[in-house]
Amino acid sequence: MSLCWLSHAIPKRFWSILWVDCRVRSAVLTFLFPNCSIPLVEPHLHSLLLTLLHHVLLVFICLFFVPMSRNRWKFNFQSFLLGVVNGWSIAFALVHSSRLHTVTFCIYAYFFSLFHFSEFLMTALTNVESLRPDSFLLNHSPAYWTAAICSWIEFWTRAWAFPTFCSLYVSSIGVCCCIFGEFFRKLAMCHASVGFTHQIAVRRHKDHQLCTQGVYAFLILCNFICAQAYAYFAYRFFEGRIWEEERFLIEFFGQKYIAYQMRVPSGIPYIKGYQN
Repeated sequence: MSLCWLSHAIPKRFWSILWVDCRVRSAVLTFLFPNCSIPLVEPHLHSLLLTLLHHVLLVFICLFFVPMSRNRWKFNFQSFLLGVVNGWSIAFALVHSSRLHTVTFCIYAYFFSLFHFSEFLMTALTNVESLRPDSFLLNHSPAYWTAAICSWIEFWTRAWAFPTFCSLYVSSIGVCCCIFGEFFRKLAMCHASVGFTHQIAVRRHKDHQLCTQGVYAFLILCNFICAQAYAYFAYRFFEGRIWEEERFLIEFFGQKYIAYQMRVPSGIPYIKGYQN
């Protein structure tokens, strides 16, 4: 599956799924409305009342396009919330462009919300059968949100205590890491297609295939304390996750996966995965 093929197939698939699946269509609309409206309108509003009225209007517009269904409400509420975060990130960055700390956090918030929405969207594009309200990953885990909140606290505490301590260079590296990380993750979702799920598959389905091609063949906020803690806990998470996934993959594919496992390393030092 080449990048050239994906560049043609993904847009075609996007418009197809947008036209057919009302869950995706309504979620995209409820994400885009606040994402576009807030940066355009909010900088010109100088009253809290006008801001509240603007958001009420946004909710009303989104409701107008959204079918009244309990299941779709779960999709639309999350996409609307992420759209609001994205919109305010852009608006704050534009209004406070001279404040490096504010702009840095706005860029972080933008990538943060965009990641969660893109997880939903890519799931719809690559494996629509597994599309659930959980596909936004907003209910990832208590540990995930604890880590995120700790990073926010550390960032603003440092901004208050050391207002001049903010490295544009390190933040730029973080932005590049986010872009490349998102690119490769989404590419992995495309290559794995129906084989990619957010939860570990404990049963092999008839359309499961072992993917050994494509990407499977081979720091924004400058939070130094959280970065070290993240590195440790992320290492432990992937150590357990890889072991658990490979246990089922060997059960599903047998010697084919063992041969692949011996040929391709995990990419993380000292993590060997499940050894049969």
